[in-house]
Amino acid sequence: MSGSPAEPLATQALWTEFSGRLRSWFARRAPAGDVDELVQECFLRIHQHLPQLRGAERVGPWVQSIARSVLVDHLRGPRAAPAQQVEPAAEEDDPRELTLEVAGWLPGFLARLPAADREVLELVDLAGLAQTELAARLSISTSAAKSRVQRARAKLRELLSACCRVDFDRAGHVVDWRRRAGECACD
Repeated sequence: MSGSPAEPLATQALWTEFSGRLRSWFARRAPAGDVDELVQECFLRIHQHLPQLRGAERVGPWVQSIARSVLVDHLRGPRAAPAQQVEPAAEEDDPRELTLEVAGWLPGFLARLPAADREVLELVDLAGLAQTELAARLSISTSAAKSRVQRARAKLRELLSACCRVDFDRAGHVVDWRRRAGECACD
């Protein structure tokens, strides 16, 4: 095996950070009996390709890219590509793209909010109006304006959570999402 003595320690740190999330991710996409094998294969590839990783801030997208590759290979069956063909995260695996995709749902979710809630979110979160300016515009106290914004955000979060499960990385980028049953504004 090539690499430095530090690689097993780095692999262990990645296991500690990502194994639970990967187990959950695979559990939503593969038969329960295959999950442990998929996580193990994922970490084998992570360990083998750790020297190719450039930049610690790309670890999450890189691990997600490997997980997707492992899942695709698994679903293809016996003719799956060998592990040596795994490459670091491609641009299409960039979590910013998933973040933009989820952000694209915003108009549909905003339309489902009461007009007053929609207005404060559009002014503060979309137009960039300071909450103190919102208070002046609505002729209310700054504290009341902040409360309205927080309540509106909570209602928006409830609508999103009822529709979809969204997973974020430490930087706040979307790394995965899955629709729940029923009608959804993300369509």
